[in-house]
Amino acid sequence: MIRLAESQDAALAVKFLTDSFLAERTRCLGIIDRYGDLIWLIQPIHDSAEDGSDPYARTVKFLEGQFELIQRATADSLGMNFAVTICADPSEWRQLSAVHDRIRNQQHKRGGDGAQLVQTIHMETIETAAQSRLLKEKTELLAVHLEGEEESSFYSCWMS
Repeated sequence: MIRLAESQDAALAVKFLTDSFLAERTRCLGIIDRYGDLIWLIQPIHDSAEDGSDPYARTVKFLEGQFELIQRATADSLGMNFAVTICADPSEWRQLSAVHDRIRNQQHKRGGDGAQLVQTIHMETIETAAQSRLLKEKTELLAVHLEGEEESSFYSCWMS
């Protein structure tokens, strides 16, 4: 997913440039989402790897390198900088909306100014962080009930 604040014409120029860089090893569809960001739906072109490695993992590494090249080419030819977030986990079509929302959320949590950044994220890491946050909140609430000697509230929270 690429965050572009500039015009739709510039976004289309980046889309066409990117499509040409990715065509060698992927099937991709670049679109502008409801927020004005460019996103690509990408599938690896399945080739037989002699080393037995995962074609999707190889494609993610390819994408990281290609997007760094695309960022340089875009900066040189269009004078634009942008950040890229790559999801390192494949997802099913029916999950795309939820995955898109989680990736978008992660983009807003990253550090730095976002220019010339290629960020690769894993969905299970996002899920684990959210679960950890919920567990921490529940633990704090249980501690409050214990300190306040609220036995029924403690057990009610414990069982939820």
